[in-house]
Parts: sequence; structure tokens; C-alpha cells
Amino acid sequence: GWGRSRREPAAPLVVRFAALGDVVFLAPLLEALCRRYGRPVDVLGSGPWTETLLGDDPAVGELRLVTSRRAPHWLLPSRWAADAWLRAHRGPVYLCDHDRFAQRLVARSGIAAERIVRAWDHWPGQDVHWADWWLDVARLDAPALPGPPQRAAVPAQPRLHVPTAWHADAAAWLRRRLGLKGGAHVTRKTRYAWLAATFVVAAASGTAAWELVNPVSLWQRGLIFGLGAGWAIV
Repeated sequence: GWGRSRREPAAPLVVRFAALGDVVFLAPLLEALCRRYGRPVDVLGSGPWTETLLGDDPAVGELRLVTSRRAPHWLLPSRWAADAWLRAHRGPVYLCDHDRFAQRLVARSGIAAERIVRAWDHWPGQDVHWADWWLDVARLDAPALPGPPQRAAVPAQPRLHVPTAWHADAAAWLRRRLGLKGGAHVTRKTRYAWLAATFVVAAASGTAAWELVNPVSLWQRGLIFGLGAGWAIV
């Protein structure tokens, strides 16, 4: 499939053909643009991981995928569909790939240069973190379509959204692996002790202590840095 469809021709559009880890780092840009323009952001990308990582993100409106941006245009129905989709678009286009194949794909659709924000024309160099740079890109404007002022600040960290069913599946898997027969009962005294310990460790270390062992955060760190790095802290 092409991903979910929620046609808004004037919505901002992000073009990014990225590997798995780079799609994760794209999340702050999408959230910042969604907040700034007050509507979900359309995304043109590739790879089955893009649908998995962004398919349930509330900051994403339409998600379109092409099987290849390098193969000849006439060979790929997904490219034909993407070309027609781009031609119907009327909002600003954030071109976040700098290779000639991505630029050629956008140019083929006839999008005026004045509607395009070319992110790599503003690359600050290797000293900046990807998440920080994407937030800077979200503040840029296409010459012909200046956007609204920047709204509430977005944290420079990726936040992934997964279907509710995944949480249930993960809980069931953990129960099977740990041999748990039912819901574990934790006394109120124990819960308060955990809460107090979280505050004490956070004050002593200057970090959000719970995030060190939060399963969701561990999973995200695993995606970004490798699954071993996510669990090495425990």
C-alpha cells in the first residue's frame, strides 16, 4: 500500500529517502513542522521501515513511498503515483535529501523552485547534532510560501509512536518469557518507594532517572544506537 491518506494539498511536505536510523531522527522535524503549520505533515520516502516508524505518528498526514528513486522512472508504478501526488501538492516542500536522484524526482513533478526549502543548502557542518539541525530546518521558509511564526518549542529528541496493539503484544511476550501467570501486584508502599528513589537518583545525577530504565526509551535508543546499547544501562 501507499500508507494512509488524508489529502491536504496545502500541508507542508517533507521529502526524505532515509535509512532506518535517519527516519528516527526525522521525527523532531515532523513534529516541529506540524506544530508550526497547525496540520499534519505529508512525507515522501522509501523503505518498509518508514511506514513502520511513521505510520502512527500524529504529526504525519499522508505517507507516500517509492520503491526506488534511482531506477528509471518508467519502470516503477510507485514513481508514477508519487509524481501525480506531487503535482497535486500546493504547500511548501522541504527537500531533505541532497543527492541528484531525489532532486530529479522533485524537479520532474514541476514544483516551482520558490516553493522548495533545500535543507542541505543550510547544512552547518559536522559539529551539530542531527536532531538540532532538523529543528533549525523547520524554522526555514520557502521564498514563495512563508510559513507562520514558530510555535511551542519541540525537544531535540526523536519520539516514536507505536500502535496500542504493540504494547499489548510486548506485555504478553514479557509475561511468557518471565513466566508470569497474571498481573503482578505491587503494594502502595513499594510504589512510593520507587517514586522517592526516582527523585533521589534524578537529583543526585542531574538526569531523568526513570528514562534510564524506561522500556520505551530503551527501545528507541536501541533503534538509534543499536539494540545492545539500549540495554547496556541495565
